[in-house]
Amino acid sequence: MPTFRDLTFGTRARTTPRYHTADLMESVQACVRRLYSRDYSLIERGVHEMALTFRLGMYLQKAFPQYDVDCEYNRNVREPKRTPYNAQGHSTRPDILIHRREQNFPTNLVLLEAKRVGDHISPYDLRKVRYFVHGDRVGNPYRYQLGVVLLLKPTEFEMVFVERDAQTSDAGS
Repeated sequence: MPTFRDLTFGTRARTTPRYHTADLMESVQACVRRLYSRDYSLIERGVHEMALTFRLGMYLQKAFPQYDVDCEYNRNVREPKRTPYNAQGHSTRPDILIHRREQNFPTNLVLLEAKRVGDHISPYDLRKVRYFVHGDRVGNPYRYQLGVVLLLKPTEFEMVFVERDAQTSDAGS
């Protein structure tokens, strides 16, 4: 009888395509527009942010099939995912990650923080996203190619993009 570890669940060797940052931005925006067009009733009813990020994650997975798309993922390979901004050293859970599990740079593609409340982008969320994209530039294992802060409003959305700068970009690409 096979054990759980023997089951493959369709795992396969996957190539990891590279994307231009402008293409990533366009794809993320298209998925958010799809969320508003297909799931507007959820936004209108004021469902919890996690329900919306789950739906958005489904659209992102279709757009990036060779990557893992995870919601509330709190691991850095096998250790807790942390930033210097966590109170008392607790781990952090970005709302959505497009990445390859068990790996870091260069396969960390997009980190997205979403909020439903308020009418402006939170400085805390922006600082957190900037850390995951740029970090301290010395020893930061994350180095996502693109960070996104998404504000989900009742009739529209607002996005701020944080791009990995040339000083931290992948040499040779």
